[in-house]
Amino acid sequence: MRLKQGSYCLVFDGVNGEFQARIETADKRETTAVVERESRPPPVTPIGGPVLIFSPLKSKSRMQFLVEKATELGVGSLVPAKMRRTEVTKINVEKTRRHAVEAAEQCERLTVPIIHDMQDLSDILADWPPECPLFCCIERTTNEGLADEMLAHRDPTSKLSASFGLMVGPEGGYHDEERDTLMNHPAVISVSLGENILRAETAAIAGLSVMRMCGGVGDRKDGGG
Repeated sequence: MRLKQGSYCLVFDGVNGEFQARIETADKRETTAVVERESRPPPVTPIGGPVLIFSPLKSKSRMQFLVEKATELGVGSLVPAKMRRTEVTKINVEKTRRHAVEAAEQCERLTVPIIHDMQDLSDILADWPPECPLFCCIERTTNEGLADEMLAHRDPTSKLSASFGLMVGPEGGYHDEERDTLMNHPAVISVSLGENILRAETAAIAGLSVMRMCGGVGDRKDGGG
């Protein structure tokens, strides 16, 4: 840590807002600080933003990139899904959360997205409430664009929240059986992100960007960047 004893810093815990604190002790293993005053109030919604369901990436650098950008774009929860073509069998939840914390600090977001353990896609869909729209990006389809569907289904009296979900498929795309399962789920709204076939992390970032523009995810009073 570059700050020394007597230096000032900003601290947050994801719930109570942001505070100015003075470093009391600092060494390689532990740093303590004394909170002096509030610099920003807590967000209106503690963990706002949509749920992102995605197939974990085999490349550690691309996985970290996805987590960082999803955090910056205001995602509320990250749910790694095991799909037929998923190459990763498990994720390090604590390490993934550290990446999310670093991204939240960098973009001055006051909340950190919830990082879930990896789950089977079938279990995620079984638990997903049918009344909560789940926008599923499916390649090579003639579906409506995500923005059009977002505006058609969004409640105009509220901001985009955790009652919305975005799902992106694995590298190599969904298996035919997964496509059929998704299309028959009452909450799933199949959408397109355009003609080009996007990499998984690109699709996630593009989709969250559209959601941010349509729903106001991540503005200052909600604790975003």
